[in-house]
Amino acid sequence: MNIRLFIIKLLKKLRLVKIIKKILGFLRKVFSCKKQVLSKDGTASLPNSIIFEPTTKCNLNCQMCYQREERKMGKRDLSFDEIQKIINNFSNVKRVSLIGAEIFARSDIFQIIEEFIKRGIKLYLTTNGTLINEDNVKELKRLKKGIRGIGFSLDGLKELHNKIRGRDWAFDRTIEAINLVKKDFNVSINSVVMKDNIDELYDLVKYLRGLGIVNFGLAVEMFATPEEVALSKKILDFGDLSLALEIQKNAEYKFSLEKLKRTIDKIKTIKGINLVIHPGAFKDFPEEFYNGILRKKIVLKCENMFLGRINAQGDVIFCPFIKKPFGNLLEQSFEEIWNNEEFKLFRKKLVKNNLAPVCKRCCKLGANKKQ
Repeated sequence: MNIRLFIIKLLKKLRLVKIIKKILGFLRKVFSCKKQVLSKDGTASLPNSIIFEPTTKCNLNCQMCYQREERKMGKRDLSFDEIQKIINNFSNVKRVSLIGAEIFARSDIFQIIEEFIKRGIKLYLTTNGTLINEDNVKELKRLKKGIRGIGFSLDGLKELHNKIRGRDWAFDRTIEAINLVKKDFNVSINSVVMKDNIDELYDLVKYLRGLGIVNFGLAVEMFATPEEVALSKKILDFGDLSLALEIQKNAEYKFSLEKLKRTIDKIKTIKGINLVIHPGAFKDFPEEFYNGILRKKIVLKCENMFLGRINAQGDVIFCPFIKKPFGNLLEQSFEEIWNNEEFKLFRKKLVKNNLAPVCKRCCKLGANKKQ
């Protein structure tokens, strides 16, 4: 018997696999945090993790999509040769998350994945799953050594998910994809908690657990009011600041905090699941988060400060919601852009103002301590 398989089977028998994974995950976070430094002048340590959007194309029509407007603008995606050029200029990057729109909408996505892997970069793939089939899953399996995991988005059971995603075949195709890859890849399911689906999330997780899925992420719905958008633009003081957000007239959630807590607690009763709640600020300060008073009460932090993000045109942007470009990787290196004067000034303004009003419901929001 292969020694590696023997050790894994032994650990499983002793029920130590989950414990070891948690310890390794904790150690990775500890050591990565030591490298992440933000100086008073806005200089940030070079990230070793990058989020890359290879395309704005998508085959769904989701209610909450923040890239719909960009598709209307008809922006051109980077070519394969241009993506190669960008990858060749990475010097500190160890991990890349490929995220959409829908990454499998690119016909050359497997070539792109292979280019990253050739350079020793580990990948995490985020997809709606509807374009993964028996034919192309063979390509995924061929590249599996370089793929850390695959994340799928599901908002509810069949009828509701299809309604939210705007396609009557979306749910069935996503479930088919999950079944095709779950034996070979670390699979996680992510859902956004909304008024429309909060009553169905428990049943969704229970159904997926029945398929053998153990990793689930719940993100509290993100939105902003027109007043919050206007104030954010004023605080950050960039005339060309582009924000991609769901805009709601009222600042209140359409479900109660008590209902949200009950839903989470009920899901936690499902045996054998690993549940992660986003953002971390909600877990630490649920009342302040829910009531929208975090910036007044809590010293905040943002994961995007140390996550490089590249859009489908090669621009280095701050995050998927604050989309201001600070430079293009076809013209400058990542290192030059990451700590240019404009980017440093932007970070300084965020820190000085305890982030911006549009940040207070973000899934990447963390909390340090009470002020």
